[in-house]
Amino acid sequence: MYTAARDMRHRVGSRTALRGWLSSKRAGGSICFLTIRDGTGTAQLVCERDSLPEPDFGRLRGLPLETPIEAEGLVA
Repeated sequence: MYTAARDMRHRVGSRTALRGWLSSKRAGGSICFLTIRDGTGTAQLVCERDSLPEPDFGRLRGLPLETPIEAEGLVA
């Protein structure tokens, strides 16, 4: 089950899944920020190099905008 971006604030402290399109990204060193847009709003994903296999982290940095994304993780 996926959580809408607008409802993420109700899921703080729990694991959830989100899907949408890559709206923007910023990467630097060992961290990558991805803004995901769905039909209800946006949510930011914070991806740390230490928590992903190196090939996956490298692929995140190279994704073009509007790429469909599905992600699961802890809402902070």
